[in-house]
Amino acid sequence: MIMILLSLLFNVVSSELQNSIISSLIILLQGVDWIFMITVLGCGSTVFILIVSMLRTGRVFNIILFTLLAFFLFLLLISDYASIINIANESAYTICSPLEHENVGRALKVGGSMALVVWGTIGTLGTSFNQRWSAAERSSWTMGNVPSYLLDVIIGLMLSDGHLSFANPRSINARLEFGQSTKHFSYFFHVFWLCAPLCQSMFYFGTSLRNTTVCYSMKFNTRSLPFLTELSNLFYVDGVKVIPSFDIMYNLLTPIALAHWAQGDGAWDHNGIILCTDSFTQADVIKLIDILKIRYDLDCTLRKSNRIYITASSMPRLRSIVLPYMDTSIVYKLGL
Repeated sequence: MIMILLSLLFNVVSSELQNSIISSLIILLQGVDWIFMITVLGCGSTVFILIVSMLRTGRVFNIILFTLLAFFLFLLLISDYASIINIANESAYTICSPLEHENVGRALKVGGSMALVVWGTIGTLGTSFNQRWSAAERSSWTMGNVPSYLLDVIIGLMLSDGHLSFANPRSINARLEFGQSTKHFSYFFHVFWLCAPLCQSMFYFGTSLRNTTVCYSMKFNTRSLPFLTELSNLFYVDGVKVIPSFDIMYNLLTPIALAHWAQGDGAWDHNGIILCTDSFTQADVIKLIDILKIRYDLDCTLRKSNRIYITASSMPRLRSIVLPYMDTSIVYKLGL
């Protein structure tokens, strides 16, 4: 019904009025969307913490999880407000599907201003939950075709809490797995929506026992794709995570990758930041220190347990590099 009304409307009004209507719709729906999302997430998180802290029965926990998941699915349905005004007119706001390369350079109407947006930038890939990609669609996701910002995010995750694995012994390609505890929900949610174009389903909740304490977490998996297999060949040797060669890692460690590395494995300490690289060998950690010093001019030292410490004198420079790409809930790791 909405599409029919919009089609009739755009056939009888001038292009100037069309642009004005589109701008107003986007601004209105954006405002409603954000207010609703903040309200639901705030109330849902509060209820979740209160009830689970009082009643730790499996049934109650499952009910809460399914309720929260229903909220997120509802948010997903209403948040893609751009889809209701996906009109053929060049001035209309559009979202491209994962493989719509023909949309490169199309003009997108965002926030009332006109600008050319390159395919692959944030907001142009869309999502395809519950859709099975064909072999041809999967095969197109090679290293050369992955949007740069998305590749940078995944590199940062690989240096911290991200893992690449094969779903089963017969799998040809690797998939990305990423998880966080519920106390880092905001950052996890931020990362999920960056990686959502690669996911076939929403994220899920899980529990684990740590020293008799029940821990709650969220996780997501991407589809199994060729470029993730290429990354797996770089970051794993005999199933153990390693750092690629210096020249490769030097180019991969972009400001976006560095920001997600710091958000995942950073810890504020003595006016500096520790990067928890415990799982890497000393040779690999020294390789990372050299890159931080040479590419970003950061003063770093090697701490015990193979951890990297970026000194207080380099924190202003580090902040200037990574803050534009950090979730506001996690900037405390930079001492802010």
